[in-house]
Amino acid sequence: NLDCDIRAITESDVIEFFNGIMINKPKSKCVDNIRTMLNYIFAHARIQDKIECLHIKTVFDNLTYPRRAFAPQELEEDRVVVDDDMCVLLDKLDMYNRLDLGILLFVHTALRVGEMCALRVEDFDFKKQVLHIVRAESVSGRGKDRVYVDNDFAKGYKQRKLVLSDKAVEVAKTLCDMAVSGYIFGRDDSHIHSRSFDSRLRRLCKKYNLPEYS
Repeated sequence: NLDCDIRAITESDVIEFFNGIMINKPKSKCVDNIRTMLNYIFAHARIQDKIECLHIKTVFDNLTYPRRAFAPQELEEDRVVVDDDMCVLLDKLDMYNRLDLGILLFVHTALRVGEMCALRVEDFDFKKQVLHIVRAESVSGRGKDRVYVDNDFAKGYKQRKLVLSDKAVEVAKTLCDMAVSGYIFGRDDSHIHSRSFDSRLRRLCKKYNLPEYS
């Protein structure tokens, strides 16, 4: 029971608390969420309220459980685009619409959508048919509190080179020619956000009576 003065909580209390949770074989995500919440509470108490209390993150670093202690993960059935649906989608794309061109670029590169929307003109080396992937958009919050941030990958970490097919080069060149800023999907001083591509794809699926893909 951790319903007490935060200053009185010890490492043993935290371990006992989590061992009690683990008896019911929770999902790993559930345990991660509890850790995150408690870490925030203790950090807030120390930093904001100047309360001397346990550095709970140190406890978490040493508090590990084997995979078998958690509930098995439920594997969701992947919604894979079948060939017939893909043919319909590609046939209906508007080659003057940047979102549609983005969907087409995704088909020919399999980029993550966050990486794709943050692409800049200088990321492409058309002479070598290579794309340098060096940043991606990350999203936090919901609704009006949603925040979009571009994260540049540290040198050597997550950065990679993607060899482009002839069709991918053709699409990328079209997008670069249409670019109104450094971003190939530029908008004002930023770029089209990843959710815009998802929304466009869903609308196309609905319009042409296809299963809803994201």
